[in-house]
Amino acid sequence: MPRLDQLSACPGCGEPLEDDDRFCGVCGTDLQTVGRAPAPA
Repeated sequence: MPRLDQLSACPGCGEPLEDDDRFCGVCGTDLQTVGRAPAPA
């Protein structure tokens, strides 16, 4: 079951994210300051 506090893609650029990413590796968006949404099932 996916964690509910994780993003599936960066809200800044759409880059796929790993479970433990804190920043987007492409655009540098701080993923801890943006609202977390459930990953699609």
